[in-house]
Amino acid sequence: PQSIAEDAFTNKRALIIDDIDSYHKHQGAKLLKAHKLKALILIPMSVSDHMIGTISLYATDPGKFRLIETDFLDKMGKQCALALHVKRAIEKT
Repeated sequence: PQSIAEDAFTNKRALIIDDIDSYHKHQGAKLLKAHKLKALILIPMSVSDHMIGTISLYATDPGKFRLIETDFLDKMGKQCALALHVKRAIEKT
């Protein structure tokens, strides 16, 4: 089975999970309980189908994510991925 990050990369979109407690792929149960986290937005970062990483946003109230504009999150993820990609390229030279 794929991870949550792989699901986001496959969909090429931010993944919004309203009830992270019941999402079978999430593996950070201790983190969730310690901070009473209930919802997750996972934003994939990739450049030319090369996976760079993800941005994870958690909330204690799933309602806080209802007004989030996913197109904005997708664009933000792409910009962050590009910035990291360029930084790594510069570091290699």
